[in-house]
Amino acid sequence: TDASSIWLFDNNRQGWFHSDSRNEMSIDRHSGKVHIWAAVSMMYGKVTMATFRDNLDSDLLLRILQEDLLPEANYFYPDGWFLQMDNDSKNTSNIIQKFVKNSVPNEISWPSRSPDLNPIENVWKLLKQRVRKRLPQTLDELEDIIHEEWNTLSDNVVINICESFPRRVEQCIDMHGNRIRY
Repeated sequence: TDASSIWLFDNNRQGWFHSDSRNEMSIDRHSGKVHIWAAVSMMYGKVTMATFRDNLDSDLLLRILQEDLLPEANYFYPDGWFLQMDNDSKNTSNIIQKFVKNSVPNEISWPSRSPDLNPIENVWKLLKQRVRKRLPQTLDELEDIIHEEWNTLSDNVVINICESFPRRVEQCIDMHGNRIRY
């Protein structure tokens, strides 16, 4: 699992955003983007995805885990499943840890600052490329396109990305824990 964001009018370049009262996209720090949270699986590909426009906090994450992740994960894996979340402070908050302890069959501990090991980062890259090509003009359109592109994203592609995990770990070991090429 992981969260990411896609900006409206994203040109895939880093830059600074400034406050301009004439430009509604620069007034609110949450405006101009749609946040996404998703779970993927090595066996089934896409598991679930949620979009939202407010910043992700522990309460929103708890709602997503309860309403989106649990039903889907239990459907795909009725005999039990594993949850992997990074060490973001939201994921390690008391409310989330209590939920995980009481509701998740198995949790995989994850090293901090290791996005190159997490296959979902490659799924985000692919999803963002597909959304960017569609040139959404409004936040509602951006959110609709995110859902459309997620739904048309091949589960086999996601599975192949997830199956790269053992190679990622081998490269990490070969690189003595330094950054790898994924």
